[in-house]
Amino acid sequence: DDKTPMVAVVRCQGGREQTRSLFKYDGVSDCRSAQLVCSGSKSCNFGCLGHGSCAKACPFGAISMNANGLPMIDEGKCTACGICVNTCPRGIITLIPITQELFLGCVNPDTGPLVRRICEVGCIGCSLCVKKNPAGTNGISMEGGLPMVHYDKLTSWPEANSVCPRKCYVTREGASVRD
Repeated sequence: DDKTPMVAVVRCQGGREQTRSLFKYDGVSDCRSAQLVCSGSKSCNFGCLGHGSCAKACPFGAISMNANGLPMIDEGKCTACGICVNTCPRGIITLIPITQELFLGCVNPDTGPLVRRICEVGCIGCSLCVKKNPAGTNGISMEGGLPMVHYDKLTSWPEANSVCPRKCYVTREGASVRD
């Protein structure tokens, strides 16, 4: 019965600058609608679609879209109600314990060569983080092609991105994604 407060985080760093578009989408500016058209215009089938449905759905004004087309969570306003989690058709917004400083900023389980072709910052599943994190395989393990941070064993690892060749880890310091 853990009562640790939670906070929403964005597990995608592939904005307009890092992930190419497959086509120009001229439909309703809504992520769910865009997802219905050929699974969205982004080359990554798992990344943020960038239409801000999460920001529009948040009743607390805790989410805004940055210039790169990615959601930014204002942790001071976030109540971890989960509405954004349920609104995102790609499942890139998740709730994590507020005590957790480190999380993986990618949900794409595809193989490294495919991820490299579609996103400049996506996780390639190299597993270096599993081998080199301070808690060993107890802190991070590979699950379905992606590293899984075990929050009960590894809450902080400031050096994560010095190990990760793609700099896929996000350290929560007010901003959840790259500008």
